[in-house]
Amino acid sequence: MRRILPLFLSCFFMYSFAVAQTSLQGKVLDAETKEELIGANIVLYKSGVYAAGASTDFDGNYRVSVDPGTYDVEVTYVGYATQRTTDVVVKAGRSNSLDIELGGDEGILLDEVVVIEYKVPLIDKDNTTSGGVITSDQIRNLPTKDITALAATTAGLSQADEGDNISIRGSRADGTDYYIDGIRVRGSGSMVPQSEIDQLQVITGGIEAQYGDVTGGIISITTKGPSSKFSGGIDIETSEFLDSYGYNLGSANISGPIIKKKSGESILGFRLSAQYLSRLDDDPPGTDIFRVKADKLAELEAQPVVLVGATPAIAAEFLTDDDVEILDYQPNEERERLDLTGKLDLRVSKAVDLTFSGSYANTLNRFTPSENTRSTSHWRLMNSQNNPQDETTRYRGNFRFRHRLGLPVEGAEPDEETASAIISNIQYTLQGSYEKSLFEREDWHHKDNLFAYGHVGTFSREWVPSLVGMDSLDNSTIPPTQTTWVQHVDYTETFTGYDPSTSSNPGLAAYNQYNGETPEELIGFNIINGLTQNPITSAWGYHTNVNQVYNLYQKTDNDLMTGNVTVNFDLNPGGSNKGTHSIQLGFIYEQRYNRGYDLNPRALWQVGRQLANNHIIGLDTSIVLNTVDVTDPDLQTFGATANIHPIITTDLSPDGFATNLFYDKLREVTGTDINAFDNLDALNPNQLDIGMFSFSELNSAYSDLGLDFYGFDYRGNKVSNTTTFDDFFTATETINGRTYRSHPVAPINPIYFAGYIQDKFSFRDIIFRVGVRVDRYDANTKVLRDPFSLYDIQSAAEFNAVNGGENPGAVQDDYKVYVTSDGGSAVKAYRDGDQWYNEEGVPVNDGNQIFEGVVFPSYAQGQLNEIQNPDFNPDVSFEDYEPQFNVMPRLAFSFPISDAAGFFAHYDILVQRPSAVGVNVDRATALDYYNFESTQTRANPNLRPQKTIDYEVGFQQKISNASALKIAAYYKELRDMIANRTY
Repeated sequence: MRRILPLFLSCFFMYSFAVAQTSLQGKVLDAETKEELIGANIVLYKSGVYAAGASTDFDGNYRVSVDPGTYDVEVTYVGYATQRTTDVVVKAGRSNSLDIELGGDEGILLDEVVVIEYKVPLIDKDNTTSGGVITSDQIRNLPTKDITALAATTAGLSQADEGDNISIRGSRADGTDYYIDGIRVRGSGSMVPQSEIDQLQVITGGIEAQYGDVTGGIISITTKGPSSKFSGGIDIETSEFLDSYGYNLGSANISGPIIKKKSGESILGFRLSAQYLSRLDDDPPGTDIFRVKADKLAELEAQPVVLVGATPAIAAEFLTDDDVEILDYQPNEERERLDLTGKLDLRVSKAVDLTFSGSYANTLNRFTPSENTRSTSHWRLMNSQNNPQDETTRYRGNFRFRHRLGLPVEGAEPDEETASAIISNIQYTLQGSYEKSLFEREDWHHKDNLFAYGHVGTFSREWVPSLVGMDSLDNSTIPPTQTTWVQHVDYTETFTGYDPSTSSNPGLAAYNQYNGETPEELIGFNIINGLTQNPITSAWGYHTNVNQVYNLYQKTDNDLMTGNVTVNFDLNPGGSNKGTHSIQLGFIYEQRYNRGYDLNPRALWQVGRQLANNHIIGLDTSIVLNTVDVTDPDLQTFGATANIHPIITTDLSPDGFATNLFYDKLREVTGTDINAFDNLDALNPNQLDIGMFSFSELNSAYSDLGLDFYGFDYRGNKVSNTTTFDDFFTATETINGRTYRSHPVAPINPIYFAGYIQDKFSFRDIIFRVGVRVDRYDANTKVLRDPFSLYDIQSAAEFNAVNGGENPGAVQDDYKVYVTSDGGSAVKAYRDGDQWYNEEGVPVNDGNQIFEGVVFPSYAQGQLNEIQNPDFNPDVSFEDYEPQFNVMPRLAFSFPISDAAGFFAHYDILVQRPSAVGVNVDRATALDYYNFESTQTRANPNLRPQKTIDYEVGFQQKISNASALKIAAYYKELRDMIANRTY
């Protein structure tokens, strides 16, 4: 240990990780003699509950590591009256200062408590971190209740509208990270209600080493804890009868002790809160809103089609200015959010405390969609009553165990050995967090009833024999004067009726009812299940027509598990008056499981109709079911007969019909024989589900389906966390005795690990913070072995072995070969990584010299170049993602010239994983590769992390007791560690 400890300590100074600890420190003196008081006890109380304690050292100095917040600081010393300083603001990430003088008047009573009100300094001496801190008192006085809007009051932040994501100093929105009680959460949507915030810190520069995987800035929240006495409150706000936005906010909280000591000190305390927010318009417009008047809109919904003579026309085409009203709010954009939070604090002893906290949030938000390239205003004029909705549900649970070592014994005499210890204020913290986020975007009527989205009613159909009159001599079409006979050549689908009363969408069914006299005449625009068409979808080719249904079902299911270990201690090699090194080191582990599912439900009807009878291939003329008499002047048949034949189905064995399932599942519902035609449109949506299809049928049958999924199977069911990339190509399932490939897609599950260490110390009144952080990021998936090709391309050596010849110029044996035609032997180019060579082996910097014509890779011999082939071997095309290690030194200092002025500067290297994993820009799953050749935009999951170099130099000067001037120059360079590449 004598050898290890000096080595370990030296590493702190050589490779210090920059993390700014939150602490309260200062000196305790005799008010008259100004002598240091050794061993004075300092106790911090938060809401009347013991929070932390310390004692002064041999130089009269103390330092307490605490959570950010507002405290009462009580100091006791033998022979002096107890002194309490109230409402001391301890700002996050700062070494907050509070010097205390005990004593004073000679006649003071020792059993009384002297209370002093704390005054928050306008300028912090410790200014190694740029940004701002907002306390609960400030939040209560601000006009906004939105967390991001509160944070945006800090200089350097920008936000388009309240509730939108925040950009810090020009970085992208995903460059901002959010923390609650020291644990990173998934975005601003995970924030707690503003009533539960004790302190909100915004870091725009000089980011401490405890924060990583970020290139913009940090928004960190410390929540309120239990109080020593029962307390609570109710807050209600409303704008009803004052505006059109329908703002209503109600919140309530209760806090207090559960178990107390006989002395009255709280051992176990709780805090519970609830908040409900509702708004009729969650984003009030800055311009007029146009909408068809309610009475006219009801008329259009009931009769969207009119007759112009004998021709059906869209009723909305005949609107006038008098039919439109102007609103100052956006209709049918209501938003509701319910937040529930809870917190338990257990103080096992003065040195050990445990905290359990949790939150639940549910948000329902209706919104006006943009249909294709149309803006929201196109949908709003006539169809906002059919606005879809988003529903987001979040759960979060946190656990924290904290142990402080070497605390003073209450009532004990000052201990010179303890007061002069080289290492003091030792503390370690263990934290764990689990967060789940569920999201659904859907039509608010139909939700996950997918077949209901495109249902306009039940249709009756029959399949009748098709008979053709033929010449008896040469089987040609008969002339009117010859003897004829009749042949059964096919079955014809015949419409026999339509029942709009069964429709899941009466508004859409209304387009089929422009006169309603006979079944045939009901089909005014020939709208069938799942199919809408112009002109019914729009009026004037611009505005979305009435009664349209949102054609998207989308859901995500995300899990986030985080573990943190943090150790803090102070190092006083020459006594605290000569400088204290505040050391902090920590480790972070983060595991995510992201799942997503997208589908355009209306197309399910079209896919189903194509598949319902596609196993029927013709007539079996070797079998006669019956013979019918035919007398038909149109066929020139009088007294002729015709043989009626049964249908022939394709080979339904696994080899002949291996990927087809729907035809069989449909007949399980209808009871129709396998050798007979079946009518999908006779069913209602509750009789159908997406599990009736096989993967192959949905993936390839109809492009408008828009099926995409990861972490789910193609039916929308969650797959196990243990599902791998390769399972997509190998997994099978047995249905109705037949084996199908199930193609499960693994969830996006990146793994993130980080370690950091920091030293924060003073040298001749300059406060330094130096350190380093190491991140390890693993996308935990497979990527292309060759970023230029899905399949293995022949090397020059392999190509020459098959086709003869030698390598030209600078070409080596392992260079990839490109030819002039598919499978050809004429070389067009060579490639070594990113470097191209022409057919003569000369390096080419301008790719246009290579790609003037069509260029084909020369694929390796014997390789299956079809990823959708059941025998495809994924190991040929893919390899594991290579984890990325990043080292990020951090340096900052603050030089307080006086209590009213100071210089500050910092230099940081920040690294963030590519975009936000789970977002389409960098996500490429096995399904994406499976459809590689038919997809226009292809993501690249093998991107390297983004890197930012951020430095700033500035000066602060107090102007008055209420204002200060800050002048700063900062520079932030954002660049990818590799060149941008997309496939």
